[in-house]
Amino acid sequence: MVYFDGFGSRVPIADSPYKGLRPAYEVAQREGVIYGVCGYCASPPHLNIRDKLTALKIRLIGDEEHHEDLSKFINNGYQVLVF
Repeated sequence: MVYFDGFGSRVPIADSPYKGLRPAYEVAQREGVIYGVCGYCASPPHLNIRDKLTALKIRLIGDEEHHEDLSKFINNGYQVLVF
């Protein structure tokens, strides 16, 4: 499962500054393992990319008021990778 958070929320969009991660994103998308993107980080007060992600049909987790707690993933055995 892949969940994009913080500046990593920009990875799925075409004009992402993280071009080196694009091939890994495309594999994750093709394999159907993308859980979603942080809706809080994608919201207008923050990165302002919510509409771009919605157009890509990527699920947004949380909103401008609620940031998903990563401990939920850690407690379920997932490993957090920081790039």
